[in-house]
Amino acid sequence: MDDNNKEFYKALAEESVYPLTNHVLETLMDSVELINLRHNETLIDYQSRSRDLYFVKSGCIGGSTLNSDGVEKTDGFGLTGSLIMSALSYSCGLPSAYRYFACGPTQVYRLRKSKVEEILTNDLEFSRWLMGTFERMIIYLARRSTLRTGNAEQRYRELVRQRPDILNLVSDKQIASYLEITAVHLSRIKHKILRSPN
Repeated sequence: MDDNNKEFYKALAEESVYPLTNHVLETLMDSVELINLRHNETLIDYQSRSRDLYFVKSGCIGGSTLNSDGVEKTDGFGLTGSLIMSALSYSCGLPSAYRYFACGPTQVYRLRKSKVEEILTNDLEFSRWLMGTFERMIIYLARRSTLRTGNAEQRYRELVRQRPDILNLVSDKQIASYLEITAVHLSRIKHKILRSPN
């Protein structure tokens, strides 16, 4: 096992309901290319067609949508091991409804759609593992809905409980956007939590 990728391999193993065997890992690593992104650099843009899959090696990828007024709203984050994709582009060839961007210096592995199709045609074990990553994405989306309930302080506390590692990788502005509050309101909540005993 490559020591430079130990954390990535460990996180990747948690991204599927099926085991990350040595065979699956070798197949994946033989098929990807590394991309380095700078802070706020776009990986997939709105209305672009990106049919590839991306796995976060290090750093954090944010996902955002545009509301009806054209204002960007942060909608989620992908950390080490996370699968990032435009589902509309990958499955249907349609433009992406999301923009995916680096929240800081970030590295991702790209697995091109043509390579995915080649592997899926010939490798049942890899196919099962990849299907398991899609299942985990669905589970994540369902759990994320718990962050949409309650008042702003409750939503922030739930984010800290569910994804504490995000706080070190993402700006307060992006967290506030994700929680659908202003940065000033987030600052007040953080200050209140720091002052309270529990």
